[in-house]
Amino acid sequence: MFVLTGHEHGQYIGIDIDVKGDAGFYSLVRYYEVLIDAHQFVDTLSCKTPSGGYHFVFKVSGNQAQYFQRKLWNSQLRLFDCDIDVIYNLGRFMMSSAYKSKDGQKIYQLIDDHKIAPLPPVLFNEIKSKIEYISELAQQKDKIKEKLDNPKVKDDTV
Repeated sequence: MFVLTGHEHGQYIGIDIDVKGDAGFYSLVRYYEVLIDAHQFVDTLSCKTPSGGYHFVFKVSGNQAQYFQRKLWNSQLRLFDCDIDVIYNLGRFMMSSAYKSKDGQKIYQLIDDHKIAPLPPVLFNEIKSKIEYISELAQQKDKIKEKLDNPKVKDDTV
């Protein structure tokens, strides 16, 4: 089973927490810490991934969807400066499945089949902040590229 994400597919959004090594475990702890501290923890459709990470599915509100519809970004936003990615722009988010690899069978295990909850504001604000930061960096990169491509030559002749 998978969930299609994005504006075209019910306005679902996936939060993908990779848990690899100590830094990965910190990502999971940080995710819960932020939601609990903001009093915005909610049960929602979720699964454990073959690598030990977690997928959480939320539904964005109308206002959130309008914001996301105007923006494109890659999935690797690193929410809260951790290994937490966001799947929205026409992504397919795996929730329950199994496949074989060289290392044996890999399973996406559904762990919470609650109704899909609304995206908590604290997550929306972090996603929005990361998107705006990436957009600012892209604008700065474009300005620097323009200067490099079109240098102004000083005329030192008298």
